[in-house]
Amino acid sequence: TTMALSSGYPKHLSYKMYQRLAKCASQVGMVKDAKKYHEDVLLSIELSNMSKEQKKLLLLEISVEISLLEKKDQFQEADSNSLNKCKGNKNKSNTIIDRFEKNPNFPAFHRSVSIKYDTKRGRYGIASENIKCGTYIVYEEPIVSYLFSQHSLTHCMTCLEPVESLIPCFQCSR
Repeated sequence: TTMALSSGYPKHLSYKMYQRLAKCASQVGMVKDAKKYHEDVLLSIELSNMSKEQKKLLLLEISVEISLLEKKDQFQEADSNSLNKCKGNKNKSNTIIDRFEKNPNFPAFHRSVSIKYDTKRGRYGIASENIKCGTYIVYEEPIVSYLFSQHSLTHCMTCLEPVESLIPCFQCSR
């Protein structure tokens, strides 16, 4: 954002850039960032060339988005406050990999990504259909995972999820 603005992105359109950032952050679950970007939209609307009616509609839209994000934030806080949130290896039904729609030819890629080859560019991926904002387009399970020593008292050593007690994660200690 800073780079775009300093590179000559029109200030009267900066609200659009912040609006896109807010939408992306919201889609991927970064609620606090999305709220901040919406606040930036509110500040940058004044620089726009929109009519008063357009500004009014946009302000209404942004206020609805912010209230939805506040509700989402409350749910995330409630979820993060639960003790020993660690899911261990038992509950893999809602992981990213289970929801990831694999490409039949290239399983690490989403089904909407096609792999092409060009003598000038080499091998590259291209979207074969519209991909929703926040969709993982490439996913691979790590071969090795390692917990840094500074997290050894706050995270489960098996599944790496945060825990709030020194007792090992219930699911992973079985």
